[in-house]
Amino acid sequence: METAGVNMNEYRVAWERAFDYSGLSTRQEFWPFVMVMYLIIFVIGIVETIAFDHQSNLSIAILAALVHIPVALPAGIRRLRDAGCSNTLIFGIYLVSLIPVVNFGTLVAFAFPSKDLPPEAELAVEDGENFDRFNMWKKPTTK
Repeated sequence: METAGVNMNEYRVAWERAFDYSGLSTRQEFWPFVMVMYLIIFVIGIVETIAFDHQSNLSIAILAALVHIPVALPAGIRRLRDAGCSNTLIFGIYLVSLIPVVNFGTLVAFAFPSKDLPPEAELAVEDGENFDRFNMWKKPTTK
């Protein structure tokens, strides 16, 4: 189903993979989900503001955002893994995103293009093996 140029199928697929931290998510899988998620939260916020006339102490939009966390977190991790980030770098990106001023800058990491991984790396990601040893951003270690 297409809605305003956004494939709603990607939103559904993201919910199906809610607790799946393995594998990869391309930009074409990640960004439609993010756009629909923010659109839903925005619309709920607008409707809530109009309906309750700013009298509500508990925001339904905040609850909607909290409901999306178990889906957005693994989708973001899969997206960064597809961009070639190591698990350490992914942890650092999420840690830095907790700082409000720097948070917007972390969106750049999600826009990185997919890395061409060697076939053994793709199999390791699918099998849940340690992805860090296939990371192309790491400096080669010399023995």
